[in-house]
Parts: sequence; C-alpha cells; structure tokens
Amino acid sequence: METRAIFKKLPEIEERSRKIYLLIFLIIMILLLLIQYSPIITNIFNKLQIEIDIYKRMIFNIGFTIITIIIIGIVLKNTLIRDIKYYIKNRKDYLKYGFSTVIVFGIITTTVQSIIFLFAKEIPRNQAILNEITKLYLLVDAIFLGPIMEELIFRGLLKKIIKNKYFYLISSSIIFGAMHMNIGTNNFLQYLYIIPYSLSGFGLAYNYQKTDNLISPIVMHMIMNTTASFMVLF
Repeated sequence: METRAIFKKLPEIEERSRKIYLLIFLIIMILLLLIQYSPIITNIFNKLQIEIDIYKRMIFNIGFTIITIIIIGIVLKNTLIRDIKYYIKNRKDYLKYGFSTVIVFGIITTTVQSIIFLFAKEIPRNQAILNEITKLYLLVDAIFLGPIMEELIFRGLLKKIIKNKYFYLISSSIIFGAMHMNIGTNNFLQYLYIIPYSLSGFGLAYNYQKTDNLISPIVMHMIMNTTASFMVLF
C-alpha cells in the first residue's frame, strides 16, 4: 500500500449477507431508542428493586456500549482486522487526512451551531449533558467507547447495507444526527441542532467513503469528541 493508497479501494471483505447486517442494525437501533426514550429500562430497575441514580445509569450505559462493540466487532471481524492492518501501516497518511477533515467539518458545524444558538438561546441538550457526568465517565464513554460504537453502527454496518455511496452518505448523516437529539424538550428550536450533528455525521461518513478504512472515522470521531468535551468542561 503506497502513500496515497488511502484513496484507493481496499481489498473487498464480506463476512455476512446484507440481510444479516440490516437485522443487527435494526435490533441495535431499537435497543438504543428504548434505552434513551422508553420507561422500559426504568421499570426493569424498579422490578429488581434497584434504585436508579446517575452512577448506575452510567455503568448500565457503559455495559451496553461494550456489549454492542463486541457484537458488531464479531460481525465485522474481518473488515476490522483488514482496516487495523492498513491503518497501522499508513497511520501518518490516515491521521493527516483525518485531521484535515476534522478541521473543515469542525469549522462548518461550529459555525452552523453558533447561528442556531443565537435563536435557541441554549446549547444542544446532548452537549449540556456533558456537564452532568463525571470526568471519568466522559473519558471512558464519550471520548473512547462511544465513538467506537457509533462508528461501527452508523458507518460500519450502514456501509455494508447501503451500496449507493450518495444514499449512504445522506442516510448515515441524518440517522447519526437524529440519534444525538433529545426528544421532549420544550424549546422547539433545540431540534435545529440536528443540522450540525448531521453535518458532523456527514464528515465522518465522507472520511470513511474516501479512505475505505473504518479505523479512520473512529479516530476522527474520538478527536472530535475530545475537543467538544474539553470545550464544555474546561
């Protein structure tokens, strides 16, 4: 693999059928929605006579994230092995391209988010939640585990399901943005923040489309989350 080979198609890897990828994607999405918006999890804790507090919720979320990573990691095992090998071999090129993508889409999303803030008068609820969690949880989940899980779902699985690159870019972006919204807010303008989140998703999907290496958007996502976290907390 030569220096500029990150713009070339890597050897094709197909572990499963498209139906299997789609089934796994739908199951995980349903579980994510149930955890985020449904009282089902709360009822389970109540039946077990477990009092929910923020720390138990954090432990539960981390456990779910780890299990999800393991399951998708097994499903995409051959793809990940291939991508890790190519990424390590050409990490300077991947990092250089990843940083350039982060800067470009970071400027765009920050600008759009700032414009929305002028009207909404409050930061995105998803970002405000960072102030409510411990720094250790932030380091483990938001900066490390979260980006891995989200890239495996919204980039890895979706790219196996959607073969048309334009439809993939649009779908990956919008679904990613929607999953970062918090339904139920009284401020309707909060929903406009789906735009910058979708733009971030587009940047990650575009990076994956260009490099054909899933490790590249994972690292890029970690950098983005690290930057956002430090801006909010420090």
